[in-house]
Amino acid sequence: MPPSAAEDSHNPPPELPATLPADHLAAFNKLMSSSMERMHTDMMVAPSGDPDRDFARMMIPHHQGAVDMAKAELIYGRNKVLRRLAQGIIVSSSRRSRLCAALSPIWSPLAVDDANT
Repeated sequence: MPPSAAEDSHNPPPELPATLPADHLAAFNKLMSSSMERMHTDMMVAPSGDPDRDFARMMIPHHQGAVDMAKAELIYGRNKVLRRLAQGIIVSSSRRSRLCAALSPIWSPLAVDDANT
């Protein structure tokens, strides 16, 4: 029995397989791979003894990696929903990266404690 219209709206048909030319697919794979390698390398920061500062310092390359991968999706991806998601990732991850960068060099438990009293 075919699904009703209501069921169809909850289960959209799967996206058709990508038919990118081989050189575009290779370029996409290279962008994604280099983005992930750079992100993982840059996240390996030496511990400072301050978990909050270390977290902020590690999140900067994490979010930049998300931005870089989202840009690859915008260049090569065709799925409208994923492209919108990629745009949102660029906006939100850029904001989070800037926030972590702003907090990281000045992060001090005493400054946070003073602000909360």
